[in-house]
Amino acid sequence: MQVHGASSFQTEMVNAFFSRHHRHFNSFEVNLTVQRFDVMTRETFRLVADRNGTQISATSYVTDSHSLRWALNSLRKWVVSGASSPLDVTDKPDFRYRGTIEGFYGTPWSPAQRLKGVETFGDYGMNMFLVAPKDAHWQRFQWREPLNGEFIAELSELISRGALHGVDVSACVSPGLSVVYSDDADVAAVVAKFMQLAALGAKHFGLLLDDIPDTLKDPQDIERYPNIAAAHADFANRVRQVLVDEMPSAHLILCPMNYAGRGTEPYLHVLGDQLHPQIDVMWTGREICSGYLDISDAVIFDRSTRRPPFYWDNYPVNDGSMSNRLHIGPVDGREAGLHRYSAGLLANPMELFEASLIPLGTIGDYLWSTTSYDPWASWEAVLVDAIPDVEDRAATRELFRNTLGLTGAWSPAFNAIIGECSTAWRSGRPADAAATAHQGATTIATAHARITADSYCAPLLRDEISPWLEKYALGGQWLDRMGNVLDACSVNSSGQLTATTRERDELMALRAELGTNSRRLFGDGFDIMLGELAAEILYTDA
Repeated sequence: MQVHGASSFQTEMVNAFFSRHHRHFNSFEVNLTVQRFDVMTRETFRLVADRNGTQISATSYVTDSHSLRWALNSLRKWVVSGASSPLDVTDKPDFRYRGTIEGFYGTPWSPAQRLKGVETFGDYGMNMFLVAPKDAHWQRFQWREPLNGEFIAELSELISRGALHGVDVSACVSPGLSVVYSDDADVAAVVAKFMQLAALGAKHFGLLLDDIPDTLKDPQDIERYPNIAAAHADFANRVRQVLVDEMPSAHLILCPMNYAGRGTEPYLHVLGDQLHPQIDVMWTGREICSGYLDISDAVIFDRSTRRPPFYWDNYPVNDGSMSNRLHIGPVDGREAGLHRYSAGLLANPMELFEASLIPLGTIGDYLWSTTSYDPWASWEAVLVDAIPDVEDRAATRELFRNTLGLTGAWSPAFNAIIGECSTAWRSGRPADAAATAHQGATTIATAHARITADSYCAPLLRDEISPWLEKYALGGQWLDRMGNVLDACSVNSSGQLTATTRERDELMALRAELGTNSRRLFGDGFDIMLGELAAEILYTDA
């Protein structure tokens, strides 16, 4: 691989990219020329490429370092597609700020996971990663203290790695549990932490005032401010002023106390009226975990706060009461064209790092082009990258189609079995229903065996989802037992299913066992189906 016309940093970016994706380019000799693209839009690139046997000649016209990474992404897709015709594409992302915020409750991601994360986020066309785990003491509980040397070293490496892959990395501060809003010393403490980040190369700074008491507590604050919204606006304005005095290009993002709702809350009106116009305000939409984000709500938020929403999208996060769910499906319910009414969007992932990368990949595709985004095509493409082996991927897809997530249909694979089984037994064909159940059990057992085999190509992913794999195996056993009940059923002269009380007891035992594993899998359909089957059978003594 040879690079021409690139700066030293651009050459580092190219080398980092080809090192990451060497398996796609091993059989090619690549000649890449980098040139300046004189257009007025950010992150825009033009890529011209041709292939002659094993020789690839490509010219990338770029506006900045980010757009070079996006051009390289386009080159990889072209090579992977196997296309033989020349490529000439000009492209740019829809959303200005696109990325991930590690903002969940639970065990924070490890330094190694974050390093892998920023490389993967670059593949997804994301340009921002904010580190803000709720349970990290440096962020919420020790926010007045400077970041320690070990964490500074981790962040320095992460910021540098992110830059090589087009991803701006920073960390957030959450002072709201103990801050005195009127105290200039607390403003200075927040800014001091931000300046530690700036010294490492950070450009974006998150001031998070979410999940805190909703009333003023300190006597000084009560005397100074008429309400908590005024306190938040004043504190954020003072933080911004001191920050930009030190770093004029600094970008401050505020997560407010009221971050979900209709966007018409009085708190947001006061905050919007008093907050500096260059501070972005985060919002999760109608709900904390919103099933949809649309333009009409964004317009209302803009009118209330005097600025477009900077979305904190709580998908695929599964913390708190959702910890039994595996949010693994593609993001959906985000309106085409939303980027024109938004300052940006950061997705909050799960504590499960490897599993999070799958839905995050689809979010990256949506953020790049809201109009051409196809949830299921995107999901499949991410699976191909995450699970390269075809048979391993087929087995994993079968598992995942029994639990998709907040914005996707719950368990379409199992729902299909439910529909076929119930149709058959209600049509007086219990043997056909039993065959469907047994076949479903076999499918589950086969997929489970493939995923749990030593040869499985994505062991880190498998280890993370092992609790759901256990439930998956149980589901196959339960289906098989339900099939045995149906095998024992007959149809009387009135067309009604009949069985002995032994089969009734087995159905009741199955329903009881469903609650022994709390991991959410198969939706609610299993219990409903067993209940309906039990109610529709006429029982006789054994």
